Amino acid sequence: RSLDQLLGGNSIGRSFQNVLPSTRRHTVIGIVEDVRQRDLDDEGLATFYLLNSSYAGINNLVIRTSTATGPLMGAITEAVRNHDPATIVTRSTTMELLVADILAGQRFRARLSGVLGAAALVLALLGAYALGLRIANDRRRDIAIRLALGATAGQVHRLVLRDAAHVVSLALAAGVPAALLTSHALRGYLFGVSPTAAHVFIISALALSAVTVLALLVPAWRSAVDPALELKS
Repeated sequence: RSLDQLLGGNSIGRSFQNVLPSTRRHTVIGIVEDVRQRDLDDEGLATFYLLNSSYAGINNLVIRTSTATGPLMGAITEAVRNHDPATIVTRSTTMELLVADILAGQRFRARLSGVLGAAALVLALLGAYALGLRIANDRRRDIAIRLALGATAGQVHRLVLRDAAHVVSLALAAGVPAALLTSHALRGYLFGVSPTAAHVFIISALALSAVTVLALLVPAWRSAVDPALELKS
């Protein structure tokens, strides 16, 4: 498909000249959709296919079977050699192993990204917890006065959560644009997902907000001090 577009479109019946491995001209007899030959990033590469009878090079033989592939490997190799003793079978493998080998790099990067993301989430959890403790500690005297004047423990809890949520909101407001600016560096590690997909950023922000709220519950719960002891000190 990409080669058809490179040739101007509607190229069936037209001929073109290849540079390697020969300079002979080829006539287009059909158009197929693009495929990823060696990697997930191969989409859109200009490719053409030759008949086996017109190309004396390296060929791939693909066999579909419903039985176990292990015992068939030797039989297939032997059958190919019996058909043409001059043919050299350089490699035999299964499609599952071939795909796994191609995806090994992407899967490693995905696992590494997952580990780093989990570590970042734990750090955010610890940071939010420390933030809640700091806010509750800085406002101990203010909280004691509010309690002495009749404020309930629930009102104190909401006060600490509101102050912490304000700081977290500012962090998200600064972090989301920064993530958008740096997300293009991840384009080569993504497949089928845009680095600026809105739903990804929304889910990430909601997940981080949920983790932050959970981390703030403990210091908010402990913020209700004894006003008599706090004011005496």
